[in-house]
This record gives sequence, C-alpha cells and structure tokens, in this order.
Amino acid sequence: MFRTKLLSVLSSALAFVAFASAANAQQPAVAGTRYDITNYRIEVQLKPDDHTLRAGADVTLTPLEATRSVVLS
Repeated sequence: MFRTKLLSVLSSALAFVAFASAANAQQPAVAGTRYDITNYRIEVQLKPDDHTLRAGADVTLTPLEATRSVVLS
C-alpha cells in the first residue's frame, strides 16, 4: 500500500512537470515571459502511520527574454 501511494504521488508529480513544460512550450506564461525548464527535482516524503505527505520541487529554468521575474502557472 505504501509503495502504491508513493508511485501514485511520483507519477502525478512527473505528469505535472511534463504538462507544465508542454504548456509553456506552446504559449507564453501569464506575465508574458517565456522560459525553458532545463532541470527539475521532486522530493516526496510519505508517512503512512501519520497519514501525511510532504512534497517539494526544485525547478531550474532559463528565461528566453530579458526579465526581472517569471510567473509559473
């Protein structure tokens, strides 16, 4: 059961990153700044005894135009 939930969480996280990358490739971000996602790392902690889940992601991106900020949506 623990393994099944972990695989489900990881699959969902990877699907989110893939979707975000594909959506960004098709159109600019909301604020108008375009960027390429060059790397990402997802860390997940699943504690079945406590019924808790913690997740975080580090995303590396390269702006495709001069900007002072990037909006991720």
